[in-house]
Amino acid sequence: MKKFKTSTAKKAQNVLSKRILLKIPRNLNNNINYVLALDVAYKKTDIEVGFGVALLYDINTDRVKDCYVAIRRVCIPYIPGFLAFREMYLLVPAIIKIINAHYIDLMLVDGHGISHPRSLGIASHVGLVFNRPSIGVAKKRLIGKEVVSGNNHFLEYKGNLIAAKVRTPRGGWIFVSPGHLMELNFAINFIKKLFRSPYKLPYPLHLADAMSKASKKLKIHFEDYEELRIIKCPVY
Repeated sequence: MKKFKTSTAKKAQNVLSKRILLKIPRNLNNNINYVLALDVAYKKTDIEVGFGVALLYDINTDRVKDCYVAIRRVCIPYIPGFLAFREMYLLVPAIIKIINAHYIDLMLVDGHGISHPRSLGIASHVGLVFNRPSIGVAKKRLIGKEVVSGNNHFLEYKGNLIAAKVRTPRGGWIFVSPGHLMELNFAINFIKKLFRSPYKLPYPLHLADAMSKASKKLKIHFEDYEELRIIKCPVY
């Protein structure tokens, strides 16, 4: 495994973050049909293997339209603030399979958007790479202080609102932040529409999370996964 250089990655994030747009495309308003939910799971034996799931959810029919999982050996360690480099290595091949076959309106990512030290969490990074509107949904706060306005809870960083702290049907909290081609208020309202009791995540992300966990149960010899493998999700 080659050594991951955080200094180089930080420079790349600083450059790319300047290209993030926090404005939704005109044609997106009230016209979201297909949501691509992205999640990654890991399994470690002698080596660490990652399972990157890209699940296309049809809002109109309330069904999974397509789903792929990319399986490969993990080549980048977990370092806070640089998750995108680790997980996009796993997600991108599965995303490409979906995008080559379907149109998607929006990406929903298990991770942060602009609520990141350099305003480039994985939701912003992947949205920028594929030029699609994206929203980050994270389980834990990365940066920012909590501020309350009426009944709304936000995260503020360097004078800007970067995320909302949103209560789930189970009574817990998630952190919703714009990724790319997205606005905070739009992201909040859209995510709330995707909640289903009793799940702690918006429903498409709940499905992607379930798919990634199911993928870990595949009976495979991990030494066979030195090279990339892309398969249909095991329960799709």
